[in-house]
Amino acid sequence: MDFEFRRNMFDDGVVALFSMEHQIIGRWFSEELSTDKVKLNEIKFAMTSLEKNTIHDWRLVGRESTIEITKDQVTIFENTLSEDDESIEGLEQGFSVYSAESLAYCGFEDFKNALESFEAFIR
Repeated sequence: MDFEFRRNMFDDGVVALFSMEHQIIGRWFSEELSTDKVKLNEIKFAMTSLEKNTIHDWRLVGRESTIEITKDQVTIFENTLSEDDESIEGLEQGFSVYSAESLAYCGFEDFKNALESFEAFIR
């Protein structure tokens, strides 16, 4: 998983750029996590708890997207992405909702590496 962190020169915000298949992870870092150190510490604590097997999974619902973490995998998806959505039910057979930019999976260790790099970047 390729990623890069930059500062927005207009508002000093953080911009996280991730590879094509992980774009929503970059948006999650930029928009949901940003420079929120309380949230960052909450996620780090959850990941440590997962590694120690004190919890089996963890989820955080944000404004625009949700992150779900298990010991093996991290999933990030837009909150509007739902198989129960009524607009999806009206699609003709053979059609599906394009979700490549709305849903991404990565390994636990890959995400942990990205999170540590992000933390170092925002210091």
